[in-house]
Amino acid sequence: MMLLQILLWLSSFYLPGTDNCKGEMVDGLQQGQWQCFYTSGKVQEEGNYQKGQKVGHWKFYHENGNIALEGDYTDGHESGSWKMYDESGNPLDTIDYGN
Repeated sequence: MMLLQILLWLSSFYLPGTDNCKGEMVDGLQQGQWQCFYTSGKVQEEGNYQKGQKVGHWKFYHENGNIALEGDYTDGHESGSWKMYDESGNPLDTIDYGN
């Protein structure tokens, strides 16, 4: 059930490359540090891209600024342990993607 909640929550984020995100494009692909924002202007997510794929440590935030979810990407896919937090910053769950 918790995984479904996480997937639904993540689906509410905007797609990179739209007007609410900023970062560098190289040969039409996201590259380097990127940030996406809520309509309020607060950071919604941040992390790095390499040749259009999410890599390294990413953080996703609740609109109040507290971390909602954090974990690592390898070749555009979730890897390792991901931690989910409620809007007050209290730990909710950890999901292990392996790798």
